[in-house]
Amino acid sequence: MFLLIPLYTVLDTAYLSKKSINEIAYFAAISLILNLVLASWQIQLRLLIMITNRFCEDNESKQ
Repeated sequence: MFLLIPLYTVLDTAYLSKKSINEIAYFAAISLILNLVLASWQIQLRLLIMITNRFCEDNESKQ
């Protein structure tokens, strides 16, 4: 429930303010940060594992 409230709020705001692409990106970034703050620790841990795996894969491909 805590993930859906900020998501719907930002989506509604982005829909109503179609003035520029930069504003929509700004609202999306705020939504992501707000969702990460309000997310449970299980979701945060899963996201951390996914990002760490991708970072390790990128580093291995560069070597």
